[in-house]
Amino acid sequence: MDCDADADTSHVRVLPDTCVELFVNFTSTPVAIIGDQLYKRSIISFRMSRSIDVQMRKGAGCLAICFHPGMAYPFFRIPMHVFTDTTMDLSDIWQGMAGEIEDRLSGVCTNETRVDIAQKYLLRRLAGDKPDLQVAYESGYYDQAHFNRDYKAYTGRTPGEVAHARDIFY
Repeated sequence: MDCDADADTSHVRVLPDTCVELFVNFTSTPVAIIGDQLYKRSIISFRMSRSIDVQMRKGAGCLAICFHPGMAYPFFRIPMHVFTDTTMDLSDIWQGMAGEIEDRLSGVCTNETRVDIAQKYLLRRLAGDKPDLQVAYESGYYDQAHFNRDYKAYTGRTPGEVAHARDIFY
């Protein structure tokens, strides 16, 4: 997303959706005004239940990454439902890594290279991801066999079969 016009864009109304979106700033210009707040660096916008007004800033440029519903958690490791209708500075979540990715993207001229760099950072976030071993217990499952039986009753297949199936989309 580039805002290379001679002035800030007029307000754009963004309709609610269930996606989490990451906007990585690759310029020194503040990204946008959302609501009444100016966001200077990269931001993450959590799923929305109401529309919001956004004004892109003149000279701003950012790479927008949209996570399908339920797919953002491994990258941010925070409960998404807690932050519904919230926009946060990415540095509040990724600390030093946010500045690092912004610096890397700022020296790049093509969107293809920006996407490649961002993808490597996202994969790096996943590489350090450790599964949450307490989630099954907290969901009421006292052992793996109990979970597997319910999973197969719900999907018609075992968790392993679903993970490797090419004809199932989730």
